[in-house]
Amino acid sequence: MNSEQFKRFSLIGGIVYAIALALLISLLVGSALSERYNLIYYWNELRVINDVSLSRNGVEEGRIKLPAVLHDLNPGDRITLVTTVRTEPHDSLLIKTEGAPMRLYVDSDLYDSDGDPGTFPVFQKNPSPNLLSVMLPAESSAKEIRFEYTIPESVHDLELPAAYLGDNQMLFLHLLSADGIAFAIGLLLILGGIIAMSITFMVMSRVPQAASLLWLGFACLCAGLWGFCSNDLAIYLIPAPNLLYIGSAIGLLYCAIPFLRYGEATLDPRYRAAFATTHTVMRGVFMVALLLHISGLYSLSYSLGPLRFLSLATIVVFGLYVFYEFFARHNPRARSLIIPCAVLSVCAFASIVNYLVPFLQPESLLFQVGILIFVVWTGVLGWYYIRSVLDEAERSAQLELEVDAMNRNLDMQRTLYNKLTQSNEEVRAVRHDLRHQLQAIRGYLQKGNVGGALGYVEAISGTIPEIADKLLCDNFAVNAVAVHYLDKANTAHIQTDLKLVVPEDLGQIPSNDMSIIVGNLFENAIEACMFVEEEKRFIRMSSKVVKKRLTLVIDNSFDGTYTERGGEFYSRKREGKGVGISSVRAVVERYGGSLKYEVANGVFMTSLYVKM
Repeated sequence: MNSEQFKRFSLIGGIVYAIALALLISLLVGSALSERYNLIYYWNELRVINDVSLSRNGVEEGRIKLPAVLHDLNPGDRITLVTTVRTEPHDSLLIKTEGAPMRLYVDSDLYDSDGDPGTFPVFQKNPSPNLLSVMLPAESSAKEIRFEYTIPESVHDLELPAAYLGDNQMLFLHLLSADGIAFAIGLLLILGGIIAMSITFMVMSRVPQAASLLWLGFACLCAGLWGFCSNDLAIYLIPAPNLLYIGSAIGLLYCAIPFLRYGEATLDPRYRAAFATTHTVMRGVFMVALLLHISGLYSLSYSLGPLRFLSLATIVVFGLYVFYEFFARHNPRARSLIIPCAVLSVCAFASIVNYLVPFLQPESLLFQVGILIFVVWTGVLGWYYIRSVLDEAERSAQLELEVDAMNRNLDMQRTLYNKLTQSNEEVRAVRHDLRHQLQAIRGYLQKGNVGGALGYVEAISGTIPEIADKLLCDNFAVNAVAVHYLDKANTAHIQTDLKLVVPEDLGQIPSNDMSIIVGNLFENAIEACMFVEEEKRFIRMSSKVVKKRLTLVIDNSFDGTYTERGGEFYSRKREGKGVGISSVRAVVERYGGSLKYEVANGVFMTSLYVKM
């Protein structure tokens, strides 16, 4: 990927990101209007069901306020919550289930259920968190609402969230206001991670140092999965609770590992072995946790809490190590990471506190904000670094090409000088013998032997050398290049028609730059003709000077096969845009000119002008 392609891809990435954001907003608005959620209803006031009567295994324990957490539960315990509410037409009930099968009764009638056996993988032991929107009977009356939970084998503590009552539009807007920001940030992190990794894969072959951004994109993707898949709004919109649960768990488990790899690749730390050991141990711990979960020996519901703490604590330690590298070792690579790492560490530490003493929902929001700031900050720095490396590589390639072209021009001029010198020596020798030859011719004519004189003239004319190279234009350097490629064209049996007007004085344009233009265009034309049958090969080149502008036009036959993207033609010899074409364009633009390519009826036409 060259600099031009990188810029084009960055523009496309920005457009895709903007479209994704617009689609996200459209999704939220469209969901509020969709028929699926029956939202074309009258507005009702949102009501919270948080005062309920609690029974455990049929024993009344009194009234409690939701949300609440029940502790010291045993497998098979039956938890019952009962309340009486007045419902209105078009009312729905919004209730979140957290790790235990639930049955919903309305006036003693079973109305809905969630988490029944067979609705989640057997090895998971308990159902995934889910969010239910249940349409209630369309009548205004007081109703008894009863929630019955059956405690599975793997649950010892059960979270009981508050339920909400209202029409679907009110319920959706409640979720949107409560979880919309975290939902949007999670989705943006996922998309940003995918885009970052895609760009990195495309440029790694040319910029190996960009490999560190691959880990940054992976960290962004994992953090996005954790936040998005555990978001109540996502659970409400996407009817795949088991998939979301696993996505959230994997994102949480692995989000710290790419940060360690990113730090190892970016900082060149003193204690590289500590980095490697830490991420190897964490990778092993998380792999064991997943294997135990899949085998059914130890559910993730047991280990997610400690593993959440471990992941967040690792990221805090990562931030502290960046500070150490900068302040203790004066590591210049750590300078650009100081501020984003400080923000990320504070957010990760706050998330740990929020887990232990809840004060903000959703609990992943603070960490997501920290990740977003970190990724945007470091991603922009990495983006400009990659662009600078690509631009420098292209400038180096352009310089090498121009140096090579100048060397080729010097070789051509040296060859032409040698041929001219040889021709001059031969002409001088012929001139030395000319008077003797004229005397011989006079003798034939004095004797009236015209035939003998003509035969003698024919004999000596073969010994007179022609000037080895044609004079195609007044500029010696350009003439040398044109003659060189003209010989190549004749050897390849290409019909040529050259009418070049290139003055010796080209004003501001050095002769070697004009030679680059003529040489590259002539060479490209010859290469294009080689794909055409011999009898159809031709090259026509002409130039003239009008009002201090030198214009040049070259037409050549070709087989009709070409690659064009964004007005640029790409080489057959190598991947990407041809360096010869790039060199010509660079010279033309350097002298305030313009270059144009056209294709029609098997003819490739190139026209340009430069200001003298």
